[in-house]
Amino acid sequence: MPAKGNEKPVVENRVKTLQRRWSTPVPKVQDLEELNVYLRECCLKDQQRISSVKKETIGTRLEQDKKQALSLPKYRFDPCIRQEAKVCKYQFAQHGWFLLIAVTNNIHYCNLYNTQRT
Repeated sequence: MPAKGNEKPVVENRVKTLQRRWSTPVPKVQDLEELNVYLRECCLKDQQRISSVKKETIGTRLEQDKKQALSLPKYRFDPCIRQEAKVCKYQFAQHGWFLLIAVTNNIHYCNLYNTQRT
């Protein structure tokens, strides 16, 4: 598992490599289910490949990572608070310390501003 934010380019390069390997030329499939089967087969086949860095198979390294990974939380995390709010003529609504912008009938996350004056 990545431990630092600067490890992200490695992941992005890996995505490009997989796109070249598995999607060039573009696979000819009838539907999404057939594409999923094709991609799963590609993943399973790739697990047998030897990693150039660690000299182990990708599947072995996956199992090692799974053992170190945290389990999913017991309860689902809801990243938003749904609450009715009065919207002013400028399409702003206040929720606690936050000032939100309203788009159509729904309130969407925009920039958060501390509206408490000290």
